[in-house]
Amino acid sequence: MGQETKEKKIQEVNNDIPPFKPKKRKKKKWLFIGLIFIILVAAGFIFRKPLINFLRTIPVVSKLVPSATDSESALSKEELLIQYEKQKQDILTLEEKINALEETNKDLQTRNVTLKEYENKYEDFLKQKEAWDQSIVENNPELFIEQFEKIYPETAAELYKTLKGEAINTKEQQALAKAVGEMDEDQAAKALEVLLTTDSELVQTIMKEMKDERKSLILSSMTSEGAATVIKLISPEINNQ
Repeated sequence: MGQETKEKKIQEVNNDIPPFKPKKRKKKKWLFIGLIFIILVAAGFIFRKPLINFLRTIPVVSKLVPSATDSESALSKEELLIQYEKQKQDILTLEEKINALEETNKDLQTRNVTLKEYENKYEDFLKQKEAWDQSIVENNPELFIEQFEKIYPETAAELYKTLKGEAINTKEQQALAKAVGEMDEDQAAKALEVLLTTDSELVQTIMKEMKDERKSLILSSMTSEGAATVIKLISPEINNQ
């Protein structure tokens, strides 16, 4: 009886003990869960921005998600540093360009002043040259014809339009005046008095080209009326009136 009671108690104790299960299956389960967790973490890191943006659209969950400014500033310190260095370099480049432009502007201003001075000097030179050319034309038209037309063809064409023909005629008139001057005073006086009635301008030209000594001799041989007419023709005061 006592033996049976012992066996019953042992049987009851064995019934109370849970059955033994192998740990191998539980270990595999945890490994699987850990692998899933790692995959989720990796996916969350890769797709964190789209995921965070999506979570911000959920009313309740959006309160638990950090704001865009906080998260982006926390994640982009290196990017901000890179942007800062780039902007700093851009500023330095712009400053170099500005300095180069300022130097170019100063150089252009200096050149402009130099060109202005040269322009003023050149204008003064042209004025002096024009005055000198005009003086040569008025005082020695023959020299102007012979030399200036070769050296300054444009100046000659501009200044000598009216004087050229007059100077050519002067050569012929000088030859005529020389011939009259070599004549006998009485013959020259008679010839000039005849010319006074037909071509007084020719008489005027001949007498102007003649030396003063010959003028006096010929005028002395003329009639008083003829001499008075010739004196009137060759008088500079009367002709300039």
